[in-house]
Amino acid sequence: MPRPATLIVTGLLLALPAVAMGNGVYFPQKVVTSQPAILLQRALIVHRGGVETLIVESSFDTSSKSVGWVLPLPVAPTKFEPADPGMLTALEIAIGPRIVHDLFLEIRSILIALVIMLAYGTVMVTVKKRSDRWTAYIAFAMVILVVSSCLLPSMGSAGLSGGSRAGLEVLATQRVGRYDVTILKSGDAAVLSSWLADNGFAQPDAAGQGIIGDYVRRKWCFAVAKLVPDAAGKATPHPLRVEFPADRPIFPMELTAIAGSATRVELFVLAHGSAAADKFHVVASDGYTRVGSWYAGRSTDLQIAQPAMMELMWDGCVLTRLTATLTPAEMNRDVEIAVGQPRAHRDLRFSGVGRRSLVVLILLAGFGTLTLPAMYFLRRKDAVGHVGRRIVGLMCLLVLAGTGVFWVAAPIVPVRVVPAMSFVHAAGMRMVCRILAVDSKLSPSMSDREIADAIDAALRDDKADLAAYRTNPYTGQPVRCERSAGNYFICRQGETVWLCTYDRSSRETRWELFPLRP
Repeated sequence: MPRPATLIVTGLLLALPAVAMGNGVYFPQKVVTSQPAILLQRALIVHRGGVETLIVESSFDTSSKSVGWVLPLPVAPTKFEPADPGMLTALEIAIGPRIVHDLFLEIRSILIALVIMLAYGTVMVTVKKRSDRWTAYIAFAMVILVVSSCLLPSMGSAGLSGGSRAGLEVLATQRVGRYDVTILKSGDAAVLSSWLADNGFAQPDAAGQGIIGDYVRRKWCFAVAKLVPDAAGKATPHPLRVEFPADRPIFPMELTAIAGSATRVELFVLAHGSAAADKFHVVASDGYTRVGSWYAGRSTDLQIAQPAMMELMWDGCVLTRLTATLTPAEMNRDVEIAVGQPRAHRDLRFSGVGRRSLVVLILLAGFGTLTLPAMYFLRRKDAVGHVGRRIVGLMCLLVLAGTGVFWVAAPIVPVRVVPAMSFVHAAGMRMVCRILAVDSKLSPSMSDREIADAIDAALRDDKADLAAYRTNPYTGQPVRCERSAGNYFICRQGETVWLCTYDRSSRETRWELFPLRP
């Protein structure tokens, strides 16, 4: 083999282990979508056997100390109760688009392939004698085997009035968690509006009167809930769960327009098939099967393990996530949901880092693929070489053009980096609780609520070195006591008190708090 070729090939192959090994075992960075700062309304709709179970939650931004909520329903509900506060948060984190973010391993693989191709091409172009080529091929194969063996270890991811009045029927009143709920039915929109005003609700304007009148004409009833939030400003109280007969799933939307602001609406529909609705985008949809202590998607890698959610699911059920950001003008009617055949789908989105990384990957793969043809045609001085060089040049331009189109068209979402191993944050939460228990700030005689309040107070204490654990890595919000990803919960079993933590799919891990053990 000529000396220049020997030097080039040897240098390329010696560089290969460094490219391959990098800094040892590498865990790709994990991300979740970062939610925009906009008022949110989200709900879980379960439709099974002609019954709809509606679990709905709203965020409020108000200076009023009392907050009211009016939920129109097509028929009187058969059940009204509080829902698990963590259920909808858990679904929002677990059921989302596939996000392309960290492509270090893929870029490294392409670089390895390029080094091999360049070495091979150098042998093909520079070695003239067939005997010398065979010697180079054997040496080349030996180096590849050595590098492959080096790679093996790193391979492997306040109350309401219940009094009736003319034109208004009070069907039921009850306490539901932090809400006082009254179920009303009226044949006169003005009478209903007057009742709302008498019970501390703002008097609807002309548009609101028209929407209420439309529901009244359709003989709908109204669930009126009232609570006193902890403080003025943004608040997200616990969701409500209501059941009623329904031929098809529906989500009451018209009254939301009275707020007069754009609202992001997230609907999770659990039914026998995939769901769709006008103006809503399907983020993900898949059938689910129970596997041990969680439900796994049949065609995607999505998993659901939130305890309260699992009680509503069944083998073969289909969960669809629908999303839309609606203006008041677009909330001109209720959301009628069509359920069709099961269809697997999951959006593909990119973070800013992921888009840049994929551009690098495309360029490396594109130009790397053209390396060998370019070397071959550059060697030839005849007409074939001339035409070949022009074709390779054209292909290079196409690679650049395709990369530019991708850069402009790739759907970008804001993301939040989360731990590759959620166990680390969970173990930190356990450490916090153990320290509090040793310092006698926690005891088994305290109620679950008192234990949670003590944990929250410790996490908010700026004097304590707990900054790494006071923020939920999945939401960016303060850690709180609820059964959802990145949060915690307190439960008891006999004399044992457990701290429960939750990973990205809200799979529960229990850590014993009491009795204290060495």
